[in-house]
Amino acid sequence: MNTDLDPLLTRDEVAKYLNVTERTVLDWAQREVIPAIKLAGSWRFRRKDIESWLQSQSTGPDPLGSDNHSEGIQPKPFRSAEREQNIRECISAMEFSMQDSDQEEWAVYTFQVGREADIVVEAIARMVKAKIIKMDFRKTSVGEKYEVIKRRKA
Repeated sequence: MNTDLDPLLTRDEVAKYLNVTERTVLDWAQREVIPAIKLAGSWRFRRKDIESWLQSQSTGPDPLGSDNHSEGIQPKPFRSAEREQNIRECISAMEFSMQDSDQEEWAVYTFQVGREADIVVEAIARMVKAKIIKMDFRKTSVGEKYEVIKRRKA
């Protein structure tokens, strides 16, 4: 028996480990924020991958006390004005697409053309938080899932 195998964790186990909701874990997995494996339609997680990801999210000095000071401490850059402008432009484009239209939903991938995925994800997150839109999923004729956004009813 190979004891080196890292057992796969379920979404609820990861949620408890990270002290977040299961929905947050699902959202992060779908947006490729955390390392995950989709197995038979369910998300699974390797503990060592989650621990490595968690370590990469830490701030401050190296907890292992690395003696390599030649590189210096590299703080994370603040959100750039250019990125913020790109997010706002994406929101504007999405709102423009939705105005004066009888269409009820739009595939998310249509807004990703010519934009970085993280810009679209952030724009959608802000619009969901502002209760302008909501997220949903649809299936293609061959059963593949894709994300859609829908206008919220006033």
